[in-house]
Amino acid sequence: LSGHTDAAPYSSGEKGYSNWELSSDRANASRRELIAGGMDEAKLLRVVGLSSVSLFDKDDPLNPINRRISIIVMNKQAEMDAMKDDGEATLASDADSETVDNVLNKNN
Repeated sequence: LSGHTDAAPYSSGEKGYSNWELSSDRANASRRELIAGGMDEAKLLRVVGLSSVSLFDKDDPLNPINRRISIIVMNKQAEMDAMKDDGEATLASDADSETVDNVLNKNN
């Protein structure tokens, strides 16, 4: 579960609060809602804030579409592959994952 922001600097009165904290808060808020909705907390391998490092729209870093969460859902085999190294998750980054457009194009 990853939180993301656009490339606009976060302007807050709080010293030190940046897009890194905002994206982390976004991911954690999503985690809390998933758990409240009945998701087994043990099914979450990673919750991370990525700021604007992994933009959805790389051509327009300020596009609001970049403000999002990413949820990677794995089947049992993918989960076992991710947990190979003594139980430590070794997951691909969001940048390595397929984009929504790629998935939609495959299914059409």
